[in-house]
Amino acid sequence: MPPLRSLEVARTIHAREYGAMPDDGADDLAAVQAAFNALAASAEPTRLLFEKGTYVLNAPASADGDSRWLTRLESVTNAVIDFAGARFIIRDPASGFIHLDRCRNIILRDGTFEYDPQPHTAGVIEAVDPREGTLDLRIPGRFPCPDRPWFESASARWGYRLDPEIPGRVMHGAVNVHRYKEVRRIGTRRFRVTIQPGRPEYWAGFKVGDRFTMLARTHAEFLFAQYCRQITAMDLTTYHTPAGHYISVRTDALNVIRCRSPIMPGFWKGGNADAVHVQSSRIGPWVEGCLFEGISDDALVVYARPFSITEQISPTRLRIARLTNRGEAALPREGEIRRDDILDFLNPNTGVVTATAAVREFLPEEQIIRLDAPVTNMLVGAGKDRTQIWNRSMARGCVLIDNTIVNSRRYGIYVKASDVLIAGNRIGGTSSCAMSFHNEPGAPNGPFCHNVVIRDNEIVHCGFDHGFLKHPRSGAIRVMARRLDYSPAQRGAPHSGFRILNNRFRDLLRPPLCLSNVRDVRLSGNTLDGEGFTRTTGP
Repeated sequence: MPPLRSLEVARTIHAREYGAMPDDGADDLAAVQAAFNALAASAEPTRLLFEKGTYVLNAPASADGDSRWLTRLESVTNAVIDFAGARFIIRDPASGFIHLDRCRNIILRDGTFEYDPQPHTAGVIEAVDPREGTLDLRIPGRFPCPDRPWFESASARWGYRLDPEIPGRVMHGAVNVHRYKEVRRIGTRRFRVTIQPGRPEYWAGFKVGDRFTMLARTHAEFLFAQYCRQITAMDLTTYHTPAGHYISVRTDALNVIRCRSPIMPGFWKGGNADAVHVQSSRIGPWVEGCLFEGISDDALVVYARPFSITEQISPTRLRIARLTNRGEAALPREGEIRRDDILDFLNPNTGVVTATAAVREFLPEEQIIRLDAPVTNMLVGAGKDRTQIWNRSMARGCVLIDNTIVNSRRYGIYVKASDVLIAGNRIGGTSSCAMSFHNEPGAPNGPFCHNVVIRDNEIVHCGFDHGFLKHPRSGAIRVMARRLDYSPAQRGAPHSGFRILNNRFRDLLRPPLCLSNVRDVRLSGNTLDGEGFTRTTGP
């Protein structure tokens, strides 16, 4: 499905009419939401137009409803939000910008968003005490102090060492996550940080003078879309962010076109979480021409959630529930199961698909599916160690083209999807794989990947953090199958149909490719060079 890039509108309304006045220094949050409400009330395709200038968005005055986002749109169809080059300063480092619920055909375009104060900090290590598990940090004046309230209340509090010369990049050989427990002020902009105990090698590389960043990460994404279709973010620039940048759940065709998430000048990293994160879509995402720099988690992520069997009524009739990341069972949501969907039945303890069948009937009220073939020896129950049902018909039609991903933590592209095109991207300085294709039954994330084209990408100096260098299956592009304990699957080739063509690899510490548990692979025209490497892969 091509992305929604333009929309013919019948009328234009102006944000100024609802009190959104640029450059006056006043809080514009209520006025911006009032303008969004007017857009939602329109009965015809409508453009909401802002004036160029600077708007200030303070924290909401109350916590009525879900306050993780500053603004909301619900059940809006055929609308363009044109920020017209405006700049928005978000004063609440624990809130996302917008929540979209059951919207269709929405374009948000041409705006810049920054957080002040920032939802992370960074400092220079002045002392290290592995026995006590503490770091002493000096925080430069442009960063917030880590004893501010949004650090204490953050849902995820962790950090990692940064390269001293390249903003955003994890330090070579460093562990890429250290969870911090206690922060104590010991002087003017000096703090003692207690790190959660880890293995001795976790402390081996720490030294005075290192840079260390601390995240106040929340579940408040900049843009969050659920149960939507054709949502396009175009020509937006986002700095920092407390969580992900463009996130969707059970939303078809999330499009991110020519958006930029760079590191703000003078800072040492970018946003706290994924740039694009798509869960349980049937179609998409389409991400094109974007820049993602210094992201503190995987830059582009696509996957689905599984189901569990709550009751096996017969070999072809099952009562099912969606399996959550806590191992609980929840009712399937709209669109997650349809007639003719193809289901894989995975034993998470072995990582092996034990059966595959198509849905012939789905009774949503009873949560019962009827299959076209019998399935046996199923592990019934809701825990993660029970049979996991993966819908191959979810997470399809993913297009990631002409993007630049540089100096981010962990993976550049992390895909558990099918019918995927990854082409023309430049990926450099990611601390782990440039691209990884593997399931996670313990998350649980999946499914396995089929029909993936990876062509004409440039991958430079990716894969150098502690976990990548010690992992026995490391490569700039990695395909593998995992089981519940994250060890390799026992046997089989559940991934299929990979075409890895005309990619350029340079300055790698590990092989360019690490492929396992995959069949029907074609390699052609890929080149590898750099110090110590002069070989080329042939057809």
